[in-house]
Amino acid sequence: MKTIVFCTTGLGLGGIEKVLIEVLKILNKDKYKIKLCIKNGDEDIFEDNIPENVEYRYLLPKDLLEKLTNLKKRKNFFSKLEYNHLLWKQKKVLEKNFFEFVEDADTVIDFYDGNFYKLFKKLKDVKKICWFHVLIDRLHIYKKGRFDKAIEYYDEFVTVSEELKERLVDKKPELKNKVRRIYNPFDFQVIKEKSKDLSMFSEKDRKLLEDKYLIAVSRLDTQQKDYYTLLKAFQKILERGFKNKLFIVGDGPDREKIEGWIKEFSLSDSVKLLGFQKNPYVWMRNAELFVHSSKYEGLPTVLIEAMNLGIPVVSTDCPTGPKEILLNGKCGVLTKIEDEKSLEEGMVSVLENIEESSKMVEKARLRIEEFGNSRVVECIEEIF
Repeated sequence: MKTIVFCTTGLGLGGIEKVLIEVLKILNKDKYKIKLCIKNGDEDIFEDNIPENVEYRYLLPKDLLEKLTNLKKRKNFFSKLEYNHLLWKQKKVLEKNFFEFVEDADTVIDFYDGNFYKLFKKLKDVKKICWFHVLIDRLHIYKKGRFDKAIEYYDEFVTVSEELKERLVDKKPELKNKVRRIYNPFDFQVIKEKSKDLSMFSEKDRKLLEDKYLIAVSRLDTQQKDYYTLLKAFQKILERGFKNKLFIVGDGPDREKIEGWIKEFSLSDSVKLLGFQKNPYVWMRNAELFVHSSKYEGLPTVLIEAMNLGIPVVSTDCPTGPKEILLNGKCGVLTKIEDEKSLEEGMVSVLENIEESSKMVEKARLRIEEFGNSRVVECIEEIF
């Protein structure tokens, strides 16, 4: 039985973390021994979702990371000395735990965009795979000028969309025969079942579900997710006489900034930040439309989840993913990036044209069949 080790930086909030958990769930544990290597012990939100038969380990314990964070805030000389010493210790702990955990591996997968390349370069006699989820020029290793060096330590590469694959090969033609596209997996039946489960909803939440609302679901990160443009576009929709509300599901580092914009644009009565939700699908299923305003992506899984739940989709035509998922606008409305007028008109077109929106929803139901688990499993097993 082959041992496959997946490596990720953490299990915090984010689409990549959700995709990883789904991948772990669908793999055949009778054929493979599956292990999960997690770098940061302080990012454990999705730990309870790890399948029972997957062995996992945090490389850096939570207490060590918390101590580093506290020391970094202090400005005195002795704290700086202790901080530097702890950084050195962190590196040693990381390497020791990593190499112990992967010593029985046949294949090791860097599931987080090349972040493990420094550790992978020391691995011998194992197959090494790098999984890319976002545009190459958005990667940390690319911005730091380390991309060319990092890719030397991998045998194969996976991208989550065809466009992402094409862009990678354009940048690095020598990788053409080493790259394959594997879509993110989805258990559509589970998503549908969860969308009807109100067991964890308070009376207040159930009351909110009765509103007519649009919904956005993403990490609250304004560098990638363009909430400024979304809020400005929604403001214009209200000025045109629409009475809908906008619910935003998710949390992240820029929540306060987004709250500030909501107040600035006088949207406090119409826009509600729902925070992180273990089950966002109930909110999605009851929405009038799903809106996605990213500046860039890899393969935005939330679009596919929305299509599965029968919700009309409006998305920016950002690189990469939305155009591919929505078949160039046949299964949803595509709008210009960072263009509030385009986003406004896209949302209005759905709200005003129910018949046309219904046709797109029906086409979307057929489109998502390609993202089913069985086909994705076949593709993943091919790389093992």
